[in-house]
Amino acid sequence: MSASRRARAAVEAVAETSIAEAVRSAIPGPEAEEIAKEAVAHARDEFSKMSIEVDRTAFGLGPSRLFADDRTTVSDFLNELYFEIDDFVGPFRYGLEWVLIDARTDQRLADIGSYWARATARERDDRLLSTIGVGPSSRLRIERV
Repeated sequence: MSASRRARAAVEAVAETSIAEAVRSAIPGPEAEEIAKEAVAHARDEFSKMSIEVDRTAFGLGPSRLFADDRTTVSDFLNELYFEIDDFVGPFRYGLEWVLIDARTDQRLADIGSYWARATARERDDRLLSTIGVGPSSRLRIERV
């Protein structure tokens, strides 16, 4: 698990525990437990909305959820994803060994990452992820090239 995923998991765990404890202390009685469960479920849903789901079955792996916000760059996102599949592909091989497909439209996310950086004589793809049409709640899948 990458450092970013560990950090996100820790934040989610703290949020869930804090929400449940706050509800239990603010609402006395037996209904507190049910309200706490609903509040935690809502928080999980909100965290889910802030992440991108990636189908990694091309590598025999299950789905993954990666955090993304309005400051996430294409390179940051691809790097995070790369560290989940680095046993299967080489570094800086997006577009050469593997690609991402928008699961809703079946469109390939071409011209991104190191492929885009090489073509534009840049060190990295520092465009915001949202500029390529990917953001929270997106669903992607990996395909081997």
